Amino acid sequence: MEGDILRAEERERKMKNRARRRKNFIKRKWKEVGYNEWVRTYRHKDLCIRKINDRYYVSAGSKTTRTYKGEPIKDYYSAVYAAFKLADPVEDVL
Repeated sequence: MEGDILRAEERERKMKNRARRRKNFIKRKWKEVGYNEWVRTYRHKDLCIRKINDRYYVSAGSKTTRTYKGEPIKDYYSAVYAAFKLADPVEDVL
């Protein structure tokens, strides 16, 4: 423990806000722009999900990933969660 209750409460508030943003992020629709390609804008970042050969690739700005929780992304919903993780990383909250 750091001994600073105000900082701890601020971090907790930020994490709760991030959890709410994540919940709302999942509910919003993505625009299908081509065969197996979806796009969306979130926090001034262009997000893109592409499906190539039964694998999903996610990009947010200049960042790209093909894994979520250490596993290759094999379904659309995991790709959406990976997109949120790229667009709104936990490090920004802490």
